[in-house]
Order: sequence, then C-alpha cells, then structure tokens
Amino acid sequence: MQTQVTGLAPTPSEYSLSTCPVNDLSAINATLASDALLPEQFYRTPSLTEHHSGVAGLMLAVCEDALKCFQRQFSCHNRRDQRLAREAEAWFFATNEAHLFAFENICQVLGFDPCAIRGQLKRWQQESKHEKASFRLAA
Repeated sequence: MQTQVTGLAPTPSEYSLSTCPVNDLSAINATLASDALLPEQFYRTPSLTEHHSGVAGLMLAVCEDALKCFQRQFSCHNRRDQRLAREAEAWFFATNEAHLFAFENICQVLGFDPCAIRGQLKRWQQESKHEKASFRLAA
C-alpha cells in the first residue's frame, strides 16, 4: 500500500508552465504592490506614537530624563536635584553637535524642534521666577 504525503511541493514532472505562479503577473503585481513603500514612508522620522527601539529609543529616554531633571528645579530644593537641573539646562541649551547624544542631534533623529523646546523651557523658568517673586511679596 502506497501512502501519499500532501503539502509537499510538486515534483518537476507534475509542474507545468500553466500552473507556475511566475506566469500569473496579476498575482505578482498584487503581492508587490501591497509591499511597496513611498520614499516619504521609508525616510521619514519616527513618531512618538510608534515603538522606539535601539538608538532612537535610547535617545527618547535621554531626552525624557533631561526634561524631568530640568523640571525638578521648580519643586525640589536639595543640592542634588538643583545640580541635575543645571546640568540638564546646560545640555538643552548647548549648541555642540559633535556628540551623538547632543540635544540637537536627538531632536533631529526624533523629529523635535529644538528651538520650540528651548522656548518652552525658558517660559517655565520665567513663570517660576514670577511665582517665587509673587510669593515673597505676599509673605
């Protein structure tokens, strides 16, 4: 008794040009069209809603940590937090692009506007100084 095994590729004698998928250009075109990318899709910068991995993920983590350190100057008054806030501020406002993890390089990779971020950081500092001055006058 002979048993047939199913699911295997046809033998060369069973293959004919009429059953060969290479001759079905419409199927090939449909398959390739679904995988086609526009240059804008391939070369675009990653968005924040996408999962960041590798270097881009590390860059996002560095930027988030620097932002948290910068914000601590407004709520914490111990020396360590104040030192970290000063270091973060120096990093945000440095224009040195020689280092891979320089603020401007990270912004370029992640698609952030460094001028807009710096402007917001300055506004936070001004608001904090204004609030402290108002508090002193009221006391």
